[in-house]
Amino acid sequence: MLPLVLVVMMLAVVPLLSLFSFHGQELQTAARYRDHEACLVLLDSGVAQCKSQIEENAAYTGETLTQKRGRVTIEVDQLNDTSWFFTCVARCGKAQATQKGTITLQNGCAEVTGKSTR
Repeated sequence: MLPLVLVVMMLAVVPLLSLFSFHGQELQTAARYRDHEACLVLLDSGVAQCKSQIEENAAYTGETLTQKRGRVTIEVDQLNDTSWFFTCVARCGKAQATQKGTITLQNGCAEVTGKSTR
């Protein structure tokens, strides 16, 4: 059995750690354009990740897509017929995670390139 002091210390640390995480929160539809998802944003331990859900046959007129849901902002701009530029920003208190990059459709599959900053 763990000593009582150790148990009390563990109980004190858990709420503190929860202040710095997104609790594994998942936004199923963070950005939507017409009938398809443009981006899926996953928030896990303070990191924002963007995954493409753009389908090859989906219509996209090239206008800028911006949607805020919770503390997430997503912008998607079409570069050409098969490429999009995206910016995803997730905030939790004073912490912020940003990912920028391009989504390219090749052979029916989406390939995402980009970089993340905190």
